[in-house]
Amino acid sequence: MKRIVSIVFFGLMVLIAVPSIAAVNDQSGKSDKNSLAGIWQMCYYISETEDGNGRLISGNSYKVLTEDGNMYNLVSIPTKGSIILGYGTYKVVSERAYVEHIVKTLDNPVLNGSDNVLEYNLSSDGKILTLKFYIEKDDKGNTIDTWFNETWVRVVMPDALPDHLQR
Repeated sequence: MKRIVSIVFFGLMVLIAVPSIAAVNDQSGKSDKNSLAGIWQMCYYISETEDGNGRLISGNSYKVLTEDGNMYNLVSIPTKGSIILGYGTYKVVSERAYVEHIVKTLDNPVLNGSDNVLEYNLSSDGKILTLKFYIEKDDKGNTIDTWFNETWVRVVMPDALPDHLQR
């Protein structure tokens, strides 16, 4: 059953993402490094020392931003399968901000049907996306009053199959 759920999840990702990836690729196969469209994987910085430089570690969350303005947040739950956590549309409103219109999200339902402004910074090579956004209250009316910072890495197709890949 888990295998079926995983196959359906990745099939859905392919159906959602292929038009997006195709749209941001030019004739040479290079992606448009200035475009937010694509598949993004949430990552975390970790460091072994308090003041040391960190390194990025891959997480289980994905964000799909399509060229036609659709947005999907997905999460892979180890040993349980994967789910769509939220979906909606997005629109870039400036060089450093875009708005997600959230149709439905499971992790913070107070955002359902609302617009969420995200400040963003895209690395010069287009591979790392940092997001900053504010949440005032949760769906029960409790004050959160917090800025969130997220780091996302663009998912790309390598030139060859990695040796360590397990399917």
